[in-house]
Amino acid sequence: MKIFDKVFEYLDNKKNIKLLRSFGLVLSCISVAIIFDTFKKYELNLNNFKLNVLLISFFLMMTSYVFFGFAWSKYINKNLGLEKRRSLIYWAYSNLGKYVPGLVGIPLLRISQDDKVKSKNLFFGVIEEQITPILILIPTSLILLNTKLLDNMIISFCLVVSFCIFLVGFIYKKANLFSGINSYVYSRIELLLGFIFQFGSIYFFCFESGLNDAATIAIQYTLASAISLLIIGSPAGIGIREILLLQLTTNYISNELILLLMVGVRTIYFVADVVTGIFGFVGAFISDKYY
Repeated sequence: MKIFDKVFEYLDNKKNIKLLRSFGLVLSCISVAIIFDTFKKYELNLNNFKLNVLLISFFLMMTSYVFFGFAWSKYINKNLGLEKRRSLIYWAYSNLGKYVPGLVGIPLLRISQDDKVKSKNLFFGVIEEQITPILILIPTSLILLNTKLLDNMIISFCLVVSFCIFLVGFIYKKANLFSGINSYVYSRIELLLGFIFQFGSIYFFCFESGLNDAATIAIQYTLASAISLLIIGSPAGIGIREILLLQLTTNYISNELILLLMVGVRTIYFVADVVTGIFGFVGAFISDKYY
């Protein structure tokens, strides 16, 4: 875990955290400014958002969050011996930390779950969890956008993401990157279902909103979302994800539909984060008070 030791040492320095926070915030602000300038002449018609579509997409997204939470609690239980229920509660609570600039909100909220566990141990888990979508979804998206495996893009996504999950897990184990510690990626079934339901949420919104080639647009959104995770310090990738999406979809759909997609899916993600965050906050309060 030498690489992660160096990462921890770097991010444990307040000066470095301040630098990353500033970089992420500046990049997010620039991206948001570009987005506003690009779409200022377009009017967002709220009537284009269908309540039933938003609710179903939200339900699918929440389901994916549940599976990701299970994957995290399973990882923590195996490696640190913490109770799965408590780990799941603090995982949910930490979703509010996405909106704290500088890659500090999520680790701080996770670390608070048990004073007996060194922050470094939890930090390694958080880092692995954050890079997992990058390592899995970027290759998956690029393969699907450049290779036609099957006529049905949804089935193709399930197959390719399954392969990437098992491949990353195999590489972790073969290279012994975690010095014998069980990897977060070993929760293969939970991660697979999480990614499938997440993609299903985006695809359903695209399809029901009348976007042509909804599956391809959903893949492009998935790619933009995964790439935005590379920018440390940007709160929830706000602005960065959207400007990447604009570049990826500009030749596929009109700007009016891109704007609809940006606002719609971002809203679904935001509400899912808030709902799980509130659940975690209440759960943590009850857990700390009565257990």
